[in-house]
Amino acid sequence: MEKWNVLRVEKILDTPWIKVEKHKCDVGGGKVIDDFYVVRKPDYVILVPIDKNEIIFVRQYRHGSGEIILNFPMGLVDSNESPESTAKRELKEELGYIGNIEYIGKILPSPSFRTDRGYVFLTDVSSAEKLETKEDYTEILEPVRINKSSLMKVVELGQINDGSTLAALLMVKNRLGI
Repeated sequence: MEKWNVLRVEKILDTPWIKVEKHKCDVGGGKVIDDFYVVRKPDYVILVPIDKNEIIFVRQYRHGSGEIILNFPMGLVDSNESPESTAKRELKEELGYIGNIEYIGKILPSPSFRTDRGYVFLTDVSSAEKLETKEDYTEILEPVRINKSSLMKVVELGQINDGSTLAALLMVKNRLGI
């Protein structure tokens, strides 16, 4: 199997949040695709915070779906940051903790047409430093603690349906004993 040969790239949209390109590609075997669209988005981190027998999620509004959902704390990797420093920043911003993080792996949310990667980090906040108040943070979110013993039931009931959160859960389920 060979990678496609990109013959031409046309920028359709170029903003700090999203870039859309129209590619003309030689896919092999004499076949050319004239209009394959690629979406470039910033990479992001997904935090899996645990506190003894509980896993911490956040409930927040997600404008793309128009829904209030339950997901893990997440955040975009800034151009001057590593995924590790982003994870530490998000832990502080979203939950008010300063603590250690452990890199678990990466996910590719839609590898057929998106370029972004989600970097999954596990953090045990039971021994982390809890700040008196969280940093001034513009996103409105509500931390939600779910006991490990009831987590799979919450998933089965469809109360957690964010793809990145579900993928991260699958990556750490054995580590969490669920």
